[in-house]
Amino acid sequence: MPKFGYYESLTTVALPCSANCWLCLSSKKCNYCAPTFYLSNDGFCYKSYYSDISGNTCQSCSYDCLTCRQIGICDSCSPTDYRQLDNVTLRCVPKAGYYDVNKTVCMRCPTTCYLCLSSTYCTRCNPNYYLFNNNCIAACPKRFYI
Repeated sequence: MPKFGYYESLTTVALPCSANCWLCLSSKKCNYCAPTFYLSNDGFCYKSYYSDISGNTCQSCSYDCLTCRQIGICDSCSPTDYRQLDNVTLRCVPKAGYYDVNKTVCMRCPTTCYLCLSSTYCTRCNPNYYLFNNNCIAACPKRFYI
């Protein structure tokens, strides 16, 4: 089996996939792209860009967008980045159970948190856990009630 970025050919030598492709069956059809690239309908991997008409240039989308119409306005989000499109802000926001670290892929909240802002700051707990000092705990401490 060839290593990532190569495919088996009819010869004895594995040949490289197209640029930014990690898994392919030929040089013209990618099956899985490298991180921060998306698989287009044409079978190639692209970075998320939009057309800036004012300068006739391609500009990179915000880190959270898969596709966008301009910087800060997402058209779609990658399901593998644990994000979903917010129809009000038009940004790709973390799905429940994940938090934003200003990178393409969101991070998972602690297992007790339903919503969080970081690995140590919960804002809503999963069932049977209670929010106390921004942490989700199984039982309230003494002198506190549910």
